[in-house]
Amino acid sequence: MSGLIRILLIAGGGLFFAAGLAAFLYVRLKQKPTWEEIEETYYEFEEAHPAMRRYQRGLRTSMALIAAAMLLLFLGAVL
Repeated sequence: MSGLIRILLIAGGGLFFAAGLAAFLYVRLKQKPTWEEIEETYYEFEEAHPAMRRYQRGLRTSMALIAAAMLLLFLGAVL
């Protein structure tokens, strides 16, 4: 029983890590706003720009997915 749980944790962690890494790369390469998009925005209000907000939300989501994957992989290694 313990072996099955360990395999499931490692497999799930690996899939979550791959999905999180793919999402992180997609956000960094495709969703990052160009300088021309946010050029007119004053630097103190740059985070309120919709493109920058979408980019930051995508980064937070992908990093949370990677962190959850690392937790599952760690649990699979410890158990």
